[in-house]
Amino acid sequence: MLKGRTKTQNIDNMEERSFSTDEESKEKIYLRLPMYIIKKVYKRDPVKEENLKFLKTIELFKGLTDREFKKILQLCNVRDFKKNEYLFHEGNPSSALFIVKTGKISIQKSSSDKKKSEHFKWHDSKSFENYTQVYAQAVEGDVFGEVSIADDDPIRVTDAVCIEPATLLVLFRHDLFEFFDKEQKIGFKVLKNFVYMQDLKLKETNQELLTAKIQNEKLASYINNLQPKTKSAEEIMAQDIIYK
Repeated sequence: MLKGRTKTQNIDNMEERSFSTDEESKEKIYLRLPMYIIKKVYKRDPVKEENLKFLKTIELFKGLTDREFKKILQLCNVRDFKKNEYLFHEGNPSSALFIVKTGKISIQKSSSDKKKSEHFKWHDSKSFENYTQVYAQAVEGDVFGEVSIADDDPIRVTDAVCIEPATLLVLFRHDLFEFFDKEQKIGFKVLKNFVYMQDLKLKETNQELLTAKIQNEKLASYINNLQPKTKSAEEIMAQDIIYK
C-alpha cells in the first residue's frame, strides 16, 4: 500500500514538473536534444560576428539597435580585392556604396584621354602610369561612393583602385533603397547620419579652400616683393636732369 502511494506520488510529481514554466520546458527540451543537433542549432559564425562588430563602428549607422544592425548586415556583400584592382572608373554608373574593412583604396582621376567603360565592372590594372591626381585615400572604417545615395542618376566622377589587397562591405543602391522603403525607421536614421557626414565633409572642403586662398595670396605677395620695382616716368626724368 505504501509502495503504491509512493508510485502515485512520483507520477504526480512528474506531471507537475511537466507543466512547469516555459523557460523550464525549453531547458528540458534543450537537455534532451542530441549534441550534434545542439551544435548545429546554436553554432556561432565568427566571421558574421566580426563583420557585425565592425559595422557598429561605422558613423553612417550610428544609433541603430542590435536588431537593426543585423538587418543592415544582411544587405552587405563582403568582397575581397587584389592590389591594383579597380572598383570603378570615372563615368561608370554609381550603383554601390563601399565601406573599407581592411586595405587601402586610392580615389583618383585619370590624366589620360583613355575611353572609360560605360558599365560598372571589376577588373585588374597592370600599371598606374595614366593616373596622376589623387584626391583621397580610403582606409579602414572609411565610407566612399556616397554619390550612389545622394544622386538620382549617379555617375562616378573619379576612379577607385586598390593600393593594397582589401576587403570591403558593398551596399548596392537598389538593395538599400528597397530596404529603406520597408524599414523606414532604419532608413531615417541612416539618411540622417548621411546628411550629417556630408555636412562635415562640406565644412572641411570649405576650410581647405579658404586655407588655399590665404596661402595663394601670401605666395602672390611674396612673388611681387621679389620682382624689381619699375621706376615711374617722373623718377626717370628727374634722374636724367640730375646726371645732366
